[in-house]
Amino acid sequence: AQALRDRLAPFLQTHSLGAGIGLHCGPTVQGLLGSESVRLFDVIGDTVNVAKRLCDVAGAGEILISENCARSVALAPNLPHRELALKGKSAPLRARVS
Repeated sequence: AQALRDRLAPFLQTHSLGAGIGLHCGPTVQGLLGSESVRLFDVIGDTVNVAKRLCDVAGAGEILISENCARSVALAPNLPHRELALKGKSAPLRARVS
């Protein structure tokens, strides 16, 4: 995610744009959805929804990593964190900020 951010930032800046990244880990369902005439490959589930919500609140150049994901990949625990109120979640989600 850091490499993607660092490579993409100069291009986005030339167009006065910015992008944030959201990362979350967990189970998903993936496969072809649709009918016989129209098929789409998609990934669905709560994990996908949480990752999307993290993307939505990430500021330009910011990477938000859910606490659960940060623990599962052994990210440095000294990264600062934020408590986020995400749509569809009754409790705040703690995310590490890079």
